[in-house]
Amino acid sequence: MRNKKLIIFILFLLCCALSAEAAVWPFGKKQKKLLNDARQDYSEGNYYSAIDKLKVFLVEGTVKRREKRAYLLLGESYEKIGEIDSALNTYLEGVELNPKDKDLLLKLGALYQRNDLIRDSIEIYERILALDKNNSQAFLGLARAYTDEGFFSKAEGYFQQYLRITKIEDFDGDIFLEHAGAYFRQRKYNEALFNAALSIDKLGENKDNTFLVAKINRMQGNMEDAYIYIDKAINLEGYDNCYTALLTKALWLTQDKRYEEAKIISDSVLLEKPNNRLALYVNFLAYRGKGNKNKADEYLKRISAYEDNSFISRVARTHLSVDN
Repeated sequence: MRNKKLIIFILFLLCCALSAEAAVWPFGKKQKKLLNDARQDYSEGNYYSAIDKLKVFLVEGTVKRREKRAYLLLGESYEKIGEIDSALNTYLEGVELNPKDKDLLLKLGALYQRNDLIRDSIEIYERILALDKNNSQAFLGLARAYTDEGFFSKAEGYFQQYLRITKIEDFDGDIFLEHAGAYFRQRKYNEALFNAALSIDKLGENKDNTFLVAKINRMQGNMEDAYIYIDKAINLEGYDNCYTALLTKALWLTQDKRYEEAKIISDSVLLEKPNNRLALYVNFLAYRGKGNKNKADEYLKRISAYEDNSFISRVARTHLSVDN
C-alpha cells in the first residue's frame, strides 16, 4: 500500500512538472506551430499576420519567452512594414533577455546604422567583438559606421580586418566597392582603383562602380578614361535617372573649358528639373567661362534665392558678394 501511494505521488508530481513546463517552455506544440506559421507568413510576405502570431508567442504563458528566433523574426517583420521604432524595441527587448546573443546584437547594430544612429551602432559592434574577437560582421559594421562618420582611415582598418578573416569566395562585390570608397576619400587612388576593379569583377559593371572608377581616373588625371567610365555610369543608370552622374560630367566639362557641351547637359536637366541647383550652377560656370557675366549672374541670383544653407547656395551667395 505504501509503495502504491508513493507511485501515485510521484506520478502526480510528474504531471505537475509537465503541466508547468508546457506553460512556459517555448516549444510546446501550440507554441511550435505559432512560430512555424509565423515563419511561413514572413516568407510569403504576410508580415502583419506574422507579427500577430509572434506577439502571441512572446507573451503567452507564465514567463516572458526568451526564444531569440521569435525576436529576430518579429523585428524583421516590423522592418518590412516600416515600423522602425517597433523593430528597435523588439531587438532591444530580445537583447535584454539574451544579452550575449550575437545575431540579435548584429540586427540591433545594423538597424541603428541604417537610421543614422552611428555612435549607437559602433557601441553595439564593439560589444559583439568583446564576445567574439573575430566576428567578421562586426568588423564590417564598424567599417561602414566609421565610413559614415567620415573616419576613413579607421574604416579602412576595419575593412582590412573583415577581409583578413573572411573567405574570398564569401566576399560580396559591394564590400570591395565600399572599401574602394574608403580609399578614395583618403586620396589613395591606386588602392581605390584596385578594389573598384575587384567589385566590377564580382558584380560586373554597374552605375556605382563605374561612377567611382570615373572619379578615380579623373583625380589621377586620366581624363579619357574618366569620361569613358562616367558615360558608362550614365548609360547603366538610365539617362532620366542619373542627374548626379550627368551633372558631374558637366562640371568636368566646365573645368576642361568645354562650356557648350556642359551647357547642353545642364539645360537638358533643367528641362526636367527647373530648380536643380547643381544644373543652375553649371550654367553659371559655363556663361562665366564664356565671358558673359550678366547671364552668369542671373543663374547665381536664381540659386541664391533659395534661403537654405546648402553648399551650392552658400557658394552662389559668396560669388555674388565678391562680384559686387
